[in-house]
Amino acid sequence: MPRGLTYLIGTAVVAALLLAACGKSASQNGAQACSLAEQAIRAVGQSASASTPSELRIDRLLTEASQLANLAAAANGGYQPLAATLAEASRVPAKRLVPALRSECGKGASGLGAYIPPSA
Repeated sequence: MPRGLTYLIGTAVVAALLLAACGKSASQNGAQACSLAEQAIRAVGQSASASTPSELRIDRLLTEASQLANLAAAANGGYQPLAATLAEASRVPAKRLVPALRSECGKGASGLGAYIPPSA
């Protein structure tokens, strides 16, 4: 096999592995961001009925979720809506973000599980 062809095949294999790793990382980061967002949603519901609000905990969860969503969106643009919604957490009360977060982290149209955007 010619040396140039071997190099080309090797480069293609390495590139494919790197792209696969990026897609998996975006999915993992997006899923973890949604998990944190869901914890924040539950905390918002509990703080409405509890005597002591847990705003600091909610802010911490949403900040951490925002960081993960930004990583996911950098690797896969399908996570951009989630990242944008979470970016509003510092300006908008958490209870007003709940519908959007539920939509972005909820089940997909097929009902087969959490929505994971297609690879870019």
